[in-house]
Formats: sequence, structure tokens, C-alpha cells
Amino acid sequence: MRGFFSEATSFNITMDMLFTKGSFENALVVLRTMREHGVPFNKDTLTLATAICYKMNTAESYRICTALMEEVQSKGHAAHRHAYCFAVALALRQSDMEKAKLLYAQITKDDSRLCQNLKVDLLRLRTEGGPHMITVEQIVTHLERADQVTQQTLDAMLCHTPTGKRKPSLVMDVRKTSQRTLKSLQSNLLSE
Repeated sequence: MRGFFSEATSFNITMDMLFTKGSFENALVVLRTMREHGVPFNKDTLTLATAICYKMNTAESYRICTALMEEVQSKGHAAHRHAYCFAVALALRQSDMEKAKLLYAQITKDDSRLCQNLKVDLLRLRTEGGPHMITVEQIVTHLERADQVTQQTLDAMLCHTPTGKRKPSLVMDVRKTSQRTLKSLQSNLLSE
């Protein structure tokens, strides 16, 4: 593994391929190998590691995930929001509400649909069996009626690969209307 696997990117590509194929145990072996070789983890490595741990959903993977997140926080490094989301979701799966709340509090920009869903899930679990449970259920029902609740599972939202913010522009796409007048360019050319 010396040479080709000397930097984080090579390890990340390998872990990503194993993750995509559903070989989470092998991806975790690559992560451990990376640690043994002293290759520093970057933000992408952390996101992949938390995703692997989330998919494995075992006590051992939860321990690894929380240790990684605590290490990042203790060193004062930042992590991708998605890494925190995976860690929060894993804490919820492991029924560790306190850890889930602490991890969610680390998310600085929580305006994404995924973060909002995690927030609602945390609120729902926190009020379960409590006096505010009926209020939360009424809010969720209201949101469902307003078509503000997606049928997509949290797992599907977490593991979704974004397509990017920009739509690819077609090189051969010819404008048919004027940007200034919004009239057809074809008619202007014919009248001249």
C-alpha cells in the first residue's frame, strides 16, 4: 500500500468505492489502515467514515464514529455538515438522544432539508410520552397537509448524492427569444 496510498485522496476513493458496493466492513478496514499509516483525515475522509459507521449501525461503529467526531472537535477542526448529519442519525439509531443533541448543536448552518428533518426527529423523540407530544403531532399533521413532509426516508436523504447546484448548459442550445424584449428572435430575423 505504500506509494499509491500515500495521501488521503487515494484512501477516500477506495472507501467510496467500497461504500457504494455496500462493503462497509472492508471500508472500515481501509479507514483503520489509513490511521495506521499516519495519513491525516480530511473533511471528506470524516464524511465517508461517519457514513460507513451509520450504515453499519453497530455498537463498535457507533464508538468509532463518536471518537472521530470528538477528535475533530478537540483539535478545533471543522467537519462537513453531512458528517454531522450521519453522526446524529447514527446516535438516534443507537438511542443516544443526548449525544444526538450535542452533535446536532455542532451544525452551524442547519437550513438544509436534511438538517430540518433531523431536527424534527430529535424533537419528536424528545417529546415522546411527554406533555408536548400532542402539540408536536399536530404540527407534523399540519405540515403533512401542507405538503411540507417528504415521503423520502432519512436514510435515502443521507445517502443521496447531490447532482450539483447548476444545471449543465448545452453548448449547442440556441436562444429562441430575446432576453431584453422576450420576443421571438425568429420573427425579428424574418422581418428584417
